[in-house]
Amino acid sequence: MEPENSSPQTENGSIADSISSLPSVQDQLTDRIDNLAQILTVLGNKNGLNEQRMINLQVQINNITHRLVNIEKHLEVIEEYVKARDAQLEGHDTHLLYLRAGELETIWDKVTSNIELEDIYILHGADVALDMQALNFLDETDQQRYEVAKVGFKNLYGFLFNDENEQKITNAPPEIRKTIDKRANLKFLRAWKWSSETEHLVDMCDEILEKWENKLNWYYPNVQLRQEYEELETLYINKGV
Repeated sequence: MEPENSSPQTENGSIADSISSLPSVQDQLTDRIDNLAQILTVLGNKNGLNEQRMINLQVQINNITHRLVNIEKHLEVIEEYVKARDAQLEGHDTHLLYLRAGELETIWDKVTSNIELEDIYILHGADVALDMQALNFLDETDQQRYEVAKVGFKNLYGFLFNDENEQKITNAPPEIRKTIDKRANLKFLRAWKWSSETEHLVDMCDEILEKWENKLNWYYPNVQLRQEYEELETLYINKGV
């Protein structure tokens, strides 16, 4: 008989145990709900942060865009200024080339008037490179003046103006062009006409140029050229009047 009564007690005990365990399950569910709520809160905060970051990024992008617009406007102003300066400088260069050409033409005028070279003067210092630019400019713009100025160039520098000599002088060491300029200054600048050193310095120039042109079939090292030019320049400066 006892076994029959024991079964209901066991079942009642299991039910009681189940009922007694409900609070712990409820607590677990509550904890999970709380955890989910916290997660949702964190996600919401993150979304809020992301939205704020997007807003901040957009503000930065707008600022950068605004700066780029200002830079583009500034560059446009600079470009217009550069164009204006280029036009101004081009006009200045043209004026300078005409000035140099005019001096060469003056020499032609005096030579063709049978005035001795010793009595011909230049107002501006010699500049063989610039005068070659002036001749090329005249060659493109005024053939009649070009032919006249070429004669002045030959008498001033001692070189015919042609493609061969232009390339030779242009590609020469800078000491050679400076020597050509000094020789012309010594012969045609008024201040040197009365110097007792002029003839000696002209001879030094001629010696350097003859070696450079290889008229004596000598090898002329650049080291030797620089040394001899420095000696010429020292005397030219110290004996200048």
